[in-house]
Amino acid sequence: MILVERGFSMGSLYEAELRAWQAEAEAKQAKAQVAALLNSTSWRITAPLRWCASKLRKTPIKPARLLPVMALRNFVQWDGEREIVEPTAVDGNVSLEELMAIVTVVACHRPNTIFEIGTFDGRTTLNLALNAPAGSKVYTLDLPVSAINSTVHELDFHDRKYVFKPSSGARFAGRTGSEKIIQLYGDSATFDFSEFIGKMDLVFVDGSHTRAYVEADTRTAMLLRSPRGIILWHDYSSCWDDVTKTLNSLQATDPRFKDLFQIAGTSIAVMPPKALVPAV
Repeated sequence: MILVERGFSMGSLYEAELRAWQAEAEAKQAKAQVAALLNSTSWRITAPLRWCASKLRKTPIKPARLLPVMALRNFVQWDGEREIVEPTAVDGNVSLEELMAIVTVVACHRPNTIFEIGTFDGRTTLNLALNAPAGSKVYTLDLPVSAINSTVHELDFHDRKYVFKPSSGARFAGRTGSEKIIQLYGDSATFDFSEFIGKMDLVFVDGSHTRAYVEADTRTAMLLRSPRGIILWHDYSSCWDDVTKTLNSLQATDPRFKDLFQIAGTSIAVMPPKALVPAV
């Protein structure tokens, strides 16, 4: 005899429990697979996953107040030559569109001194140098592998893979334009910038993406820039939330950052010098 309670047989109850057990086992397996993917060294895997995770949180996230977006042509007008080398981007590089925007700013602004925070493989560094005036200098700072476990602020897990590489600036080594480049090493939160303060016509911030480092590197950039200095940040309004949140907060609370904007079609944020503040 089959016992029936409220329309369900013992057999159907057993099947339901079995399905629930199977679903629980599959959920645990899926969770382990997601964890493995999040530990991947490929940004192309981790970025979409982090975006999906943010959308699945129980508490809705209030949309961030973003910087104004401006077409590059409304900031700088340049019809002259620009040189792009190493056009192929790898994980950790700016995109080709972003590289074109950066070199256009350099070609138009003609900075004699440039400071880059975050060398990585040197692709952006080389293009900065090639489009800067003859006799200009490009200083680029990178964290050496030997210091990866002794930084002042904790590095984001996904930032660490950009430190683990055979050498900094491999893509500019021995190339035309490298004679303008001075490679520096150190933790950007503790490096002695004293000889560069107030002397940089362009500062490019593309170091660690944690809030502590974005804030520290931004303070440094403000100290480094000359009276005509421009500051560029990479990874604004991207998967690196701390870059976006930090710049949004500064733009909303600090009058010095009121003119920040984002170049359309890129993740480049810009602080123009007063002489180049675009009309609203």
